[in-house]
Amino acid sequence: MSKRDKINKDIEAFIGIEHDVDSHLDELDDETMPRESFDLIQYTPVTSKVPVDQRESDVYDDYNYTRTVLRGLIERGTSALEGSLMLAKESEHPRAFEVSSTLMKNISEMSKDLMELHKHLENEKGAVSTPSTVHNTQNNFYNEKQPKGVDDLLDDLDDDDKQ
Repeated sequence: MSKRDKINKDIEAFIGIEHDVDSHLDELDDETMPRESFDLIQYTPVTSKVPVDQRESDVYDDYNYTRTVLRGLIERGTSALEGSLMLAKESEHPRAFEVSSTLMKNISEMSKDLMELHKHLENEKGAVSTPSTVHNTQNNFYNEKQPKGVDDLLDDLDDDDKQ
């Protein structure tokens, strides 16, 4: 009997089962297990009872609040990034650099969100915005030749010197 089998037997004796745990799991019937049932909820759209002129002021209030929050987060994130970069440089620990790069990514995303907020407000005002679709073209060029190695390049240089 191996050490692992002996340990398993000791555990089974301690738990109070005489044979393999897997056989107990196999004996469990899925039908006896209680299951939660979920009912589908149908939502009906609700029309706003807020007057139109007040809705516009709410939009501007929300815009100002969101802008203030985003700017504060960007500023705090920038100061946190500076501290994080100093710590990463001092410790030279890979995790510290990873945290710094994540902070950079989050700050850039918040900056983009702030700019999108401005665009959204311009659209609300009726200003003409730039098209939101971007067309990317990717041209791939496959060269069947293998790239030249250092020796081949040196040979080419020697050939040029002889001429």
